[in-house]
Amino acid sequence: MKNTILRRFICGLPILFSSIAGAETLNVGSFSGDFSEVGNIGNQADSLEHVGYRGSIGFGAVSYGYKIAKYETTVSQYVTFLNSVASVVDTYGLYNANSGIQFSNGLYSAGTGRGSASKPITYVSYYDAVRYINWIANGASSISSTESGSYIITNGGIDIGNISGRSGNAKYVMPTEHEWYKAAYNNGMLSTNYSDSPTDGRSMFGADYPNLANRGLGTTVDVGSYGEGYYGTYDMAGNVWEYSETYMGLTNGVETYGIRGGAYIGYSGYDADASFRGDTYYLTDSRTGQDANVGFRIAITPEPSAISLLAVGLSGLAMLRRRRS
Repeated sequence: MKNTILRRFICGLPILFSSIAGAETLNVGSFSGDFSEVGNIGNQADSLEHVGYRGSIGFGAVSYGYKIAKYETTVSQYVTFLNSVASVVDTYGLYNANSGIQFSNGLYSAGTGRGSASKPITYVSYYDAVRYINWIANGASSISSTESGSYIITNGGIDIGNISGRSGNAKYVMPTEHEWYKAAYNNGMLSTNYSDSPTDGRSMFGADYPNLANRGLGTTVDVGSYGEGYYGTYDMAGNVWEYSETYMGLTNGVETYGIRGGAYIGYSGYDADASFRGDTYYLTDSRTGQDANVGFRIAITPEPSAISLLAVGLSGLAMLRRRRS
């Protein structure tokens, strides 16, 4: 399940990205977050067409090990970000009062309701999420740039500008649709028939599936309130929709990015199903988002040199096996 041997050695060589092996709490500057390893390296894509929309076949193949946040980005984490980079001047409009976060005398703080510290952050745009990730990539301090790092934003302003693709040496990232999908639905399977749902456990609310519209809660709940998924993640089946890095193209002339996971308001109980593939325009009629049912989680990927070493190591291991046979 956890690829223990590959994680430690390949043909006698230590893996360079061993720092992302296993679950851990990561502390970078003012940022702190829990991450889970997504193993089953080199898995095949899903080949099963699940119920609902046709968005499952061909997704989820990832050739390298990586980590993904155990929880959706919380209000508390986002408050730390705001106090670090937007307490004096909110140049890029990172704060939206609809999120429930309080602002007084130059200080942001968690509020009540959806603004409670352990709730998932909402009313954040795709730009806000990318800038949050850049902030972490640059050390999560008051002088950390939000405009470069894992992604480069040129001609940037409040929810405008050109966002580059993932930088070649990026470590802290928005998960691609494949990375997100694998963490949610793969369940460690070697076959190509993935699970319908990211979560098998029951919750304190007595529901098999996390916070979806047909559960009738009508609001977000604290992250981690529901059962743990196979890779140790929570709420990938509900609470709020989550952005992915994957560019979906133009919809009515608007650039859009993929979303997955379902939310406490919106559509049917099948939103969490592996087949449901949405985009930012689908929810908010814009690239920028900032809606009640949209949030995000982040991922940690190995550096390109580590991926190259993995490929060389696997090739050498295959040759060694052939020689012994």
